[in-house]
Amino acid sequence: MTSAKLRKAVMDSHVAAITVVILLFELIDAAFVEVLPAVSHILYGGLRNMEMRHDPFFHPPLDTAPDYALLLGQLVGWVFYVCLSLVAAWALCQWAYRAGPFNSLAQLRNRLSKGSPEVPSA
Repeated sequence: MTSAKLRKAVMDSHVAAITVVILLFELIDAAFVEVLPAVSHILYGGLRNMEMRHDPFFHPPLDTAPDYALLLGQLVGWVFYVCLSLVAAWALCQWAYRAGPFNSLAQLRNRLSKGSPEVPSA
């Protein structure tokens, strides 16, 4: 099967659109469930440690550094996952629909809401 026929089959069966929607939902889930709390925890801990260092009678424990290093490593992994999901959704949309993910999904929604069962080739 040639690339053009495969692209046409993927477009007609809406496999690319469903895959892009799943990738974007995974991206949003990872961004809000994993990345955002980790960033806020690191920022809160850093601000708390800066505040505590101004107190001359308080010496912060040194055992919190490995926790932040582990959290930062997990954060980098999740940010990489989010970026990889976005690139995968964009690449699939560029290959199948010759447009970005949000634009191609909006065009597909408009075509389906008009009752047109066919998807014109790009």
